[in-house]
Amino acid sequence: MSDTPYMREMCLLCDEPMEVDQRSASDVVAIHRECALRNVTGGIGHLLSHRTFCMGDKGPDAGMDYRTSALMVALYIKRVGVEAALDSVQKHKEHPDDG
Repeated sequence: MSDTPYMREMCLLCDEPMEVDQRSASDVVAIHRECALRNVTGGIGHLLSHRTFCMGDKGPDAGMDYRTSALMVALYIKRVGVEAALDSVQKHKEHPDDG
């Protein structure tokens, strides 16, 4: 048995510790599944109301830290479905000034 203490990997996106069951599909880099999803879709504020959050002072994560926003994005997508979430992202790309 090694005397070296176990060093947890840190997520490259949120800089929080990784648990074994939290890893994304990538075996190359340490990224939480939820953080990888948030990295693609944008933060929870972006998904809910681009005008309110992204154009305001709260930013795409609605004033929350990256990890919390990522967890909320994952829950949002689980609740509304992938298609509805992707439609929201596409709408914001096509009409960035709309809410």
